[in-house]
Amino acid sequence: MKTSNVEDLLNLKSVNTEVNLLNSNILLNKPMEPNFEKVMGYIKGIHGRAWYTNFGELHDVLTQRLSQYLGVKNLLLVNNGTTALQVASKVLQCKSAWTTPYSFAATSSALNWQGIPVHYSDIELDNFSPDCALIESVLDANPDVNMLLPAHIYGSPCDIDGIQALAEKRKVKVLYDAAQCFGVTYKDRSILSYGDASIISFHATKLFHSIEGGAICFKNEQDYLLAKQMINFGFNGEKIESSGINGKLNEYQAAVGLTLLDDMDAVLQHRTMLFERYRQKLEGFVGLQQWSEHATFNGGYMPIVLPSAFHIKRVIKALADNGVQSRVYFKETLHRAYGNGEHCPNADTIVDRALTLPLHYYMTENDIDKISDIVIKNA
Repeated sequence: MKTSNVEDLLNLKSVNTEVNLLNSNILLNKPMEPNFEKVMGYIKGIHGRAWYTNFGELHDVLTQRLSQYLGVKNLLLVNNGTTALQVASKVLQCKSAWTTPYSFAATSSALNWQGIPVHYSDIELDNFSPDCALIESVLDANPDVNMLLPAHIYGSPCDIDGIQALAEKRKVKVLYDAAQCFGVTYKDRSILSYGDASIISFHATKLFHSIEGGAICFKNEQDYLLAKQMINFGFNGEKIESSGINGKLNEYQAAVGLTLLDDMDAVLQHRTMLFERYRQKLEGFVGLQQWSEHATFNGGYMPIVLPSAFHIKRVIKALADNGVQSRVYFKETLHRAYGNGEHCPNADTIVDRALTLPLHYYMTENDIDKISDIVIKNA
């Protein structure tokens, strides 16, 4: 029998997409490692109570602490960000939606999976966010659209004021995909407090995580209460009052979240410092995502824009030769995967030209300088 080597087992991709993990000294992302002793302390308590899921004690403590830390109300923990999108869209009674073509697949697939039609319009080249001027044309052509699903790409706020004005004018709901936005504020408010609801991901790759997990923040308490029923099979107490699924965050996940939350101030401060150093070093040499002057950084991701796909491959190879992993984060536009023939040339351009550089808590300023120098020489 043929034995596969480790590289075969990992199914690692060629230099066209990312550098081999096994040869990387600087990884694209290194998830935060929760303090083992703290986690075990929480787990001993879980075992002592013999309550492992179903809105347990740690679930409730994490809900309270996250609500306070992020400055939001009506925060509902769920088992992942995709469930958050599905439940929130259900609560907001989405029949047909508009969304962005440039985002992670789940932004569209969460709705597509439920049979909800999804429509697209193009983005702005400078900030990768939806062009508000184009959204209204989608609403004109598709009067059944009753929900907007904008995404804050790489944690950078889209045109929140423009989207809200359009939503009020056209009387449609707004659900924000804020999966990458932990700790970001816009006009001195949590970015999660905007729209009718916002979702966030707590996947292990995020700067705050619970291994798997996520949350929905609702504007209205009534929507929050309905969603809480939905993620528990539709039960209100012992009575079934709505259709539902099992979308709860369990106690082990909550234990990891509580442990990491203790260190979030330091994590955000360090990652933001690294992000700002990148931008200072690379400004004028590569394209940088424009960030709203009203918003704070969180150091979640470090995207750059290069002149062409050829330059992307050259920079990836140069970084790989020096033990640095990089990645084309979004490899396909969503209007091509799920759309109906929409024309989104800016989104297609950014997919071909955007590269994500390493950024995580375990990196140093020297790492940023090394990576920046390589990029500058090969951009």
